[in-house]
Amino acid sequence: MQRLAPALGRFFRHLLPGACLLCDQSLPASADLDLCPLCRPALPWNDPACPLCAHPMAAAAGHPAVLCNPCLHRPPPFARALAPLRYEGPVQLWIRRLKDHLGLVEGRLLGMLMAEAAARAYLPCGDGTPAAARHPDLLVPVPLMSRRLARRGHNQALTLALPIARRLGIPLLRRAAVRQGGLRQQRGRSRAQRLQDGAELFASRCRWHDAAPCVAIVDDVLTTGTTAAALARVLLGAGAGEVHVIAAARTPRYR
Repeated sequence: MQRLAPALGRFFRHLLPGACLLCDQSLPASADLDLCPLCRPALPWNDPACPLCAHPMAAAAGHPAVLCNPCLHRPPPFARALAPLRYEGPVQLWIRRLKDHLGLVEGRLLGMLMAEAAARAYLPCGDGTPAAARHPDLLVPVPLMSRRLARRGHNQALTLALPIARRLGIPLLRRAAVRQGGLRQQRGRSRAQRLQDGAELFASRCRWHDAAPCVAIVDDVLTTGTTAAALARVLLGAGAGEVHVIAAARTPRYR
């Protein structure tokens, strides 16, 4: 069924062409994204960014090898983070709709933009040059507490991970991790409050003894990285050789 999903999507888009989520302009049936070519450059793209935590960087420091100051002094437990957009403007609205209003159209667009960014980062270039980064072997969406999952009706991280799994052609482990303890609701909390909540508990349902795969965590927003770091430590403890993070958007530390 997962292999048929892209073909079914193209079929239904031929019957019911979409519209740009920014300007409402009608899109041709052949369009894969719910975004017109004129609005795409207007998105808050997160480029350049720190390759370790995906924090926005100044253009002068945009060399791929340059890390931000916090990562130089205290690197996170994950080896790489990728977030193609900044958490502002329409992207902030789309993610809130995805979380609070079953915004599956917004989720599909964000997931496909994430998949494009992941393909550029991990898949070989068109001239045959291999990608510089280690390719993830598995995708793990950040799990939700059961009560929050019941309230929202879906896990937004899983919704975002589906296009990435299809584009990269790697397995998506929907239940590889569970959330067994609770951070408080993160929205509206300060950076200091979020960092103090590092005791959030995850548990891994997988154990890797010999393979030591590269596991990519998928989430909607990277803010302080507390949630991603907590899950990364659990996955590393379960035998993952390396952990990456792929998020839709990154919140700047200082606004």
